[in-house]
Amino acid sequence: MYLKMASFLSPESTYSLLDRRMIDATMMILMNILAFAEAHVSQIVKLRLYVLHHLSLHSGLPRGTILFTVALFSGLPLGVLFRAIQGDRKGGLFKRKALLSLFSGTMISLMTFGKTTMHAFYVSLPSLLLLKLRSSKADDSKKKSDERRRKGVGFVTFLWSFGYLVYIHYSADSGGEWKRGNIDITGLLMVLCLKTTSCAMNFEDYELDNAEKSSFMIEHELSEAPETLEYLAWCMFPCTLVSGPTLEFKTFRMWLREEGIFDPNSPTNKLTHYARGWPRTWMVLTMQRFIGAMICLGLHLYLANIVSLQEVFANGNEWEMMSLWEKLKTVYVAGAAGKYKYYFVWMFADASAAACGLAYNGINAEKSITGREGPEEWNAMTNVHPFGVDFANTFAEIPAHWNIRTGIWLRHYCYDRIHRFRVRRSGNKNRKAGLVELLLTQLVSGIWHGLSAGYWMFFSSTALIIYCARKTYKWQRDYMSERFVKYWKLFSLAQTHLGLLYLTPAFHLVEFKESVRAWNGMYWFIHVLSIALIALTALIRPQSWKERKKQEAAKKQK
Repeated sequence: MYLKMASFLSPESTYSLLDRRMIDATMMILMNILAFAEAHVSQIVKLRLYVLHHLSLHSGLPRGTILFTVALFSGLPLGVLFRAIQGDRKGGLFKRKALLSLFSGTMISLMTFGKTTMHAFYVSLPSLLLLKLRSSKADDSKKKSDERRRKGVGFVTFLWSFGYLVYIHYSADSGGEWKRGNIDITGLLMVLCLKTTSCAMNFEDYELDNAEKSSFMIEHELSEAPETLEYLAWCMFPCTLVSGPTLEFKTFRMWLREEGIFDPNSPTNKLTHYARGWPRTWMVLTMQRFIGAMICLGLHLYLANIVSLQEVFANGNEWEMMSLWEKLKTVYVAGAAGKYKYYFVWMFADASAAACGLAYNGINAEKSITGREGPEEWNAMTNVHPFGVDFANTFAEIPAHWNIRTGIWLRHYCYDRIHRFRVRRSGNKNRKAGLVELLLTQLVSGIWHGLSAGYWMFFSSTALIIYCARKTYKWQRDYMSERFVKYWKLFSLAQTHLGLLYLTPAFHLVEFKESVRAWNGMYWFIHVLSIALIALTALIRPQSWKERKKQEAAKKQK
């Protein structure tokens, strides 16, 4: 290639002297631009190191924690700034918002993670290139050839994104760094991995027959490859850059272009509070979520100073010397501290999303009389329901309240697709999803979090406990007398929250030996209880109990 370029630029080439001078000038301009960019990036990195050194010296906090907090807090003023952008909807408005998103997100990443920001583009650009290469503008008469073009795009993107994330997890020792309080680029890449994979799968879904698609797939499918600026702006969106939650590309594009539910001039939205400018509703919602996040931050800081699991396990046999009650208390306080940290992060990101308008989710059609007015939903970016987590009746309910957007991604892009693949392979359309789908989905979640054994142990164990919760619920529904249901619900509530306490050390300690040591100290009681309940619900199925349950249900209907 270099020989060809040399011959192309040589005096003996067939190109005129003017052409060669124009090419030389263009190359010089490009080299100057690259040198200018490199110099300014180096200046940003030096400024970052200087500020970081002094903040860490005076606060005593790890550098990673300071950087992450600054990046998270930057999302809120930027969310307000998105509101201030004005322009025509034919192009000016969405391009300004897209440029602001891409530029500010990249700057935040450079200030937070330095030159490792390049990893974000190593993940996103090949994924976008694949979509562009496999995109087709052919009409419906050429649909069969289109199918050959798009088939496998989602899976290839999944392998690339997750493979690169695994490589970064390994090279950066992300589990160990997070354990020490240093937050690196892997958090950003985790969110980005979900984005690129979902976009590619939605792009591939467009060619499927409608009979094969779920309502979720139809809602988010992409008929063509995204525009480069919109795609990169979505990948580097600053309000949720470092903390998540993930966001569907189609939703982001509608927000950029003020289409669909984000169109303030549509007949539907004229009766709602979604509007340009500074409506009262979004300000109230932003302040509520901001205040909630600050309360959770205060609780986290208070509880984190009481006890640390890392310190307990570092102090010789301190864990083994505790009674079971003392262990549960220790794990409860440490788990609550970690829980409120995540509450703070996700609620603050939700406040930033409410500030820019992306939290708007339209009108609740089920509760609307006319379809044009009714209860408004501002939960499109909500990632946690604290009371839902703290008062969940069964373990199966927790994914609906904790890390909600990731749970939705796992449901629609892993669990449902694994089940659909198994149905196709078996040829049995009535086949129900079971433990295999659940276990593989939780395994993906574990790999996504990191390569530390504690994550894999945590998520594989949650698969067992959720499967147990489903089996026991079905057994209680079909066989248990109504007289005992209320007592069973109390037992299920206790099992759920004891299970959360039991699993906490694996997620916090992340190392295999320490996780096993923690569970040894608690006698593996949740694992034993879950396996025992699954076995008992499979063995104890008296027909007389089932008939009695049917009779009780019939009397209740009368």
